[in-house]
Amino acid sequence: MASSVSLADLKAWNQSPANPKILAEHNITFAFTTHDLKEEKDLLTNLKKAIEYGLDKTKALEALTTIPAQILGKSTQLGHLKTGAYANFLITSGDIFD
Repeated sequence: MASSVSLADLKAWNQSPANPKILAEHNITFAFTTHDLKEEKDLLTNLKKAIEYGLDKTKALEALTTIPAQILGKSTQLGHLKTGAYANFLITSGDIFD
């Protein structure tokens, strides 16, 4: 079975968890989405793996909140908790990524 997997696929599987860290280190704007995921629950799994591979948790949270709002041109309305903005928020008893 392993012989039927291309080298490009093997490299992608090996390197993709570190990509968000590399983007952040080079100040390249990115956001996390569920686009092209087989299941939406994979978003959190992939996000945790990116953090394990060195992505700063603050950058991870920005890629889920403020950055998507900026990309959509809605940063005055979304992505933060401020008066007059739409808000969805989650209260946790610990680290949101645990």
